[in-house]
Amino acid sequence: MYRYLVLITAVFLLQWNTLHAQDEFSVEFEQIAQQIQMDIAVGKISEGFSIQNGDRGVSTIISEPVAVPLSLQRPFSAISLQWKGSVGNPHQVEIQLRSSLDQQDWSEWLAVEHDHHVTLEDNRYSSVLVFIPAEHQYVQYKATLTPHITFMRPLIEEVNISFINPGKTPDALLEEHLSTVREQQDVRDTVREKMAPGIDFTVNTDAAYALPEYVDRQSWGALPNTANRTVTSVTHMIVHHSAANTTSADFAAVVRSYWTFHTSGNGWADIGYNWLVDPNGVIYQGRAFFQDFMGNINMNVVGAHMGGGNSNTMGICIIGNYSFIDPSTIAVDRLRTMLAWKANEFNIDVLAVRGKLVSGNTIQMNTIAGHRDGSATECPGFRVYRQLPEIRTRVNAYLNPPTISSVGTFISSALPEKAVVNAAIDTYRADVIGFVNYGPTPDNLFLESDEFTLTGSTDIQEASVTLTGLQAGIEYFYQVVAINSDTLTVSSVNSFIAGEATSVEDDQASPVAFELFQNYPNPFNPATQIRFQLPEAAHVRLLVHNTQGQLVEVLTDRNYPAGLHTAQFNGANLSSGMYMYALEVNGAILQSHKMLLLK
Repeated sequence: MYRYLVLITAVFLLQWNTLHAQDEFSVEFEQIAQQIQMDIAVGKISEGFSIQNGDRGVSTIISEPVAVPLSLQRPFSAISLQWKGSVGNPHQVEIQLRSSLDQQDWSEWLAVEHDHHVTLEDNRYSSVLVFIPAEHQYVQYKATLTPHITFMRPLIEEVNISFINPGKTPDALLEEHLSTVREQQDVRDTVREKMAPGIDFTVNTDAAYALPEYVDRQSWGALPNTANRTVTSVTHMIVHHSAANTTSADFAAVVRSYWTFHTSGNGWADIGYNWLVDPNGVIYQGRAFFQDFMGNINMNVVGAHMGGGNSNTMGICIIGNYSFIDPSTIAVDRLRTMLAWKANEFNIDVLAVRGKLVSGNTIQMNTIAGHRDGSATECPGFRVYRQLPEIRTRVNAYLNPPTISSVGTFISSALPEKAVVNAAIDTYRADVIGFVNYGPTPDNLFLESDEFTLTGSTDIQEASVTLTGLQAGIEYFYQVVAINSDTLTVSSVNSFIAGEATSVEDDQASPVAFELFQNYPNPFNPATQIRFQLPEAAHVRLLVHNTQGQLVEVLTDRNYPAGLHTAQFNGANLSSGMYMYALEVNGAILQSHKMLLLK
């Protein structure tokens, strides 16, 4: 004989004042409990339930319709279930739920997923939230029990249903929340529009990785929280999905539902996530920050989002179920900005794999990981999880714009209509495309070369582009542009005279000796190009000293292949005068020359 105890609990908000983003929210709870006991055995089914037996011992228990005990205005009803069962593992029980306005027309059965964030005792399990339309007044659930060779007779002994009414958010407040979203332009699509003459570009600074605008707890309606906060140092950023579907546009109410579910349902001190992102790209503060007695705020607090592995993490949840559908582009964009902010704060290598302590065991995890990497769960859903490699790559690209360390030209008098531009570029492990803009004046670079491509690497790489259609004797100005998926870098504007040789001629293109050439132009203000040739691969340093013998700058310090190479020296921050530059190959200085800076 199987014994089942069903406890139906309603939890809803009686009062909620939301007149302005700065208003205080007043929330009260009412608990309604109803207990039903029944016996189910072969040939005997208690009133209110039916049992169906399928192949291979599979049994499905179907409840009668249960009235939704909520009466106040609401954007939706949020429902969770808890069950107690004798099972080998929670996957032997599949819970589904459907809803109806009138018990005649029912929605499709919705899977009620097991919530792996929650650890309960005594064979108790909790579901994630399920959202049903506000007008639906009835729900029905069914539980399918599947035997396994390791546990042949799974049983359900008790079911708990909780209903949450989070209250409706005023439309004006929802508009304020949407105003925090700033869509990111895709640099790959807009770079040529940005390359208008005269625009100067700088490499991203820490300010570029500041915390994006977000909706704080007061604005979305959390109660003040006085629970103790544990500060942590973040080494891993864990991505989640909420694993629930809602058709409501009131995502502040969705966040309140999770806060209520986590605090009243799971008994936690606060909402489990540190941050949440809705499909519109709105970011919400989750768990309350730590504040010391001096009023200093620390946002890095331990949440409750990854079982026994919450320390040293930031948990961020994309609201929605992404097992079978992709998250919105703007939600992923905003997720990336949050990950870049935190990675920049703690100097986290977002492409790295490092040890993470989970439930007493150290496991190797990506520093940007999915919940499933540390727990037995499908979270953050297949469609988000499969995007994590690209997310890591693009966060790395956003944090590390390509660096153009030297630029120069190779010109042969035998081919006056052509010039080769060389650039040494550090890609910081992100794929880079680039091109050269050039023209007759520094502010009229209207011509564009073919593109070059570099595969992401830890080594500095050399890009080479041929400019065509030049007229001999004409001075041309040019600028190198290097672009990864999310950032771009441009060099300073340099110049050359078409047809005026700046290197050995074509028939000497394969160097037979180490040689350091005279800089060009010379005198210069403020930049000049320094060329050198190598008959074989070598480690090269170009050293610049003043007339007192003091080292001014190391222009390059890396391995080069055999061939002709060019570096650029910029004396914008130096005084006029004579300087010496020297070629050091494999630790030995071979040649040096003088150059004159005139301002």
